[in-house]
Parts: sequence; C-alpha cells; structure tokens
Amino acid sequence: MKIYKRNIVLIFLSILVSLLALELFLRIIDFNQYKSKGYPFKYFIKDEKLGFDINKNGKKFDFIFKDSKFKVWGNEIGCFDRKINNNNEYNLNEYILVIGDSLAWGFVPLINNWGSLLENKLNMRILKCGVPGFSTVQELKKTKKILKIMNSKPKVIILQYTFNNDFLGDYLYPEFRVENNMLTTNNYLLSLKTGEIVSKRKEKKIWKQIKYNLNQHIYLFRLLHRSQSKIRKSIKYTIRDYKKSKDSYNYVEEKKSNYSYFNSFFFSYLDHEEFSWVEREWLKHLNRILEFKNISDIIGAKLLFVFWGDLPDYSHHIFKKAKKDNLPIKLNNEEKLFSFLKENNINYLNLSKSAWDFVGYKSLTDPGEKLRGKLIWENDNHFNIDGNKFMFEKVYNKLIEDKIIK
Repeated sequence: MKIYKRNIVLIFLSILVSLLALELFLRIIDFNQYKSKGYPFKYFIKDEKLGFDINKNGKKFDFIFKDSKFKVWGNEIGCFDRKINNNNEYNLNEYILVIGDSLAWGFVPLINNWGSLLENKLNMRILKCGVPGFSTVQELKKTKKILKIMNSKPKVIILQYTFNNDFLGDYLYPEFRVENNMLTTNNYLLSLKTGEIVSKRKEKKIWKQIKYNLNQHIYLFRLLHRSQSKIRKSIKYTIRDYKKSKDSYNYVEEKKSNYSYFNSFFFSYLDHEEFSWVEREWLKHLNRILEFKNISDIIGAKLLFVFWGDLPDYSHHIFKKAKKDNLPIKLNNEEKLFSFLKENNINYLNLSKSAWDFVGYKSLTDPGEKLRGKLIWENDNHFNIDGNKFMFEKVYNKLIEDKIIK
C-alpha cells in the first residue's frame, strides 16, 4: 500500500515537474499569447450619460481583427488620439472636432486615420473623437462633454454619420453596454413590424476575463488555448464549407418569417409610410441632428455632416431578395435625410456616392464586391488604409471648396 501511494506521489511530481519545465521552456522562447480578437478588454468603460465611452487611462491595447492589428488607447478626454496638449505644436484656439462612430474612430493605426491625414494637411489640430458603436444621441452627448472640457470652441464640427447605425442606435439607446470589461449588446430589436425592443440578459462572462488573465501570465495556458482554438476553428470551417457545398444561398430562418433575413441592420430602409412607429422615431432622430446645427450656431462653429450609407458589397443579395418578396422597404430613404439637411441649411458630404462612383455602383442591389480590398477591408466592412486616405481627400476638398475653412 505504501509503495502504491509512493508511486502515485512520484507520478504526480513527475507530471508537475514536466509542466513546470514546459512552462519554463515556453517563457524562454517567449511563446506568443493567444490574443482576444475585437475591442480589447478594459478599452471601454461605463459612462452614466453616454452608456459607455473610451477608457481615459492612456494605456495602449492591441486591437486585433481579421485583417489587421494595431495599438489603440484613449487620451485624457476619452478619444483615440494623441494628448490634447502635445508639446503645444498646434494652436488650440483653432481646432476641428471630429465626432462619429467606428468610421471616425478609424479601424486603422492612428497615423493612417483620415482625421490625422486631415490634421497634417491643414496644419491644424483635429480632435479625433469617434467612438465605435456610438449613435447620434451619444455623439451629441459626447460633443457637449468635450465642449465643456476644452477652453476654446472648435472652428468646425465634423459629424460623421452612418445611416445603418445612427438611426437604429438612437432607437435602441443604449444599444451597447460594458460588461465584465467588454463591450457587449445591451438592447436589440426583436420585431421590425412592431418595433419591440428586448434587453439582452446579463451574462456571466467571467470565464472570458479569466482566460484573458491566464493568457497574460501563464505560458502553458497560452499553448493549450491556442491549440484548442485552432482545432475548434478547423472543425468550424469544415462544417461551414460542407453547408456551403449543399446550399450556397440558404437562409436558415427564412421560413419562420418574411422579415427574418431582412434584419435590424437594415432598419433605416424600412418604408416609413408602412410603419407609424418608424416615422415617429425618425422625427426624433432628425431633431438630434438639428441640435448639432443649433450647438454649432451658438458657439460660432461651422458644421459639416459626412454621410455614409450601406454598401452593395455586403448586402446587395439581401436588398434584391427583399424587393422580390415585396417587403415594405425603400432603397432611397437617405433622400429624406438629405432633404432635411438642405431645409435646415446643414452642409453635407455624401461620402457613399463618392465611393460608389469610384467603383461604378448604381444601386444597393448591384452585385459584386467592388469596394472590398480597395477602400474597405477584405474581411471587415470598415475603411482600410486606402479608404481612410480616400475619405480624407473627400472631406478636405469639401472643406476647401465650400470655404468651410480657409
């Protein structure tokens, strides 16, 4: 019996020593950690007025997505930007405030951000304060917050607006929340017919936080986690390819509802005449845009509204099928927005039209992926580095041609 127990202890010690030796070896070779894709842990914080905001701690995080990886951080006013007083190289009595969502935030290194390119060209400080996931109501609150912090007023406010995100985000406000140091969904649209909103149940995602911490400190866990992740991905892609081979154009939920494939992402393209609740919310949304104009007028700043709509690259088949099924949608709903902007003397740039003209798109139902790999990432729907350069050029030309800035 004693020999049996001694053998168990020896086996246990052997395993322990082997694991420690492996841990030491992995540390010596500095085995890379498996890093979480998407917005980093602790990059966003809860905010009572905004719902959430960029963390102002100044720490640099790795932002990793399918197409790229770069460092992100938050400066002293919660913007992905350099410090406000950066060696006083710019006169802060003359600056431009850029506010918006992920298209303003960048999805590229800060040096390649269209706001940074604009700053270098104008030789004028640009406060680059886009926040991923923000809608118009949050952008409005963020603008007011920044104006209170700054000692001077901006010469120009550039409101970057995304047609799909801003209207829906206003209706669901706050659409996202910070939970366990991660940005997650807060509210979602259950029904396009009725406009019913459902709050996502709070989930215990402690395990994700534990995995993150283990990856940071235990090299052996990195090895196991990476191995398990690669096996899981391999199985996932095999199943996906099998399904594609059976039916490359399959809508799993289509039989359940006529609206199942036309999801909340396309909320902005519903026919307002068919949905009284949509028209009601649309008027509220327009009033928030108008408040930007009122604020600009009060502080003596000029306002440039930069419009970005949907792309045929990732939704042409949805719109084509929706038209075929006679769903109550209108593909030119943005014209209602443009009419409102004109009526209220709000200067705007239709960036979508510029991008469409660049590759020859005529309609949301046009097939192909002409912008992908050119102006937007191969696997992500945000502007890539060339796209940010394209956006900078269009915004710069608009500012100069319309004499918004000298």
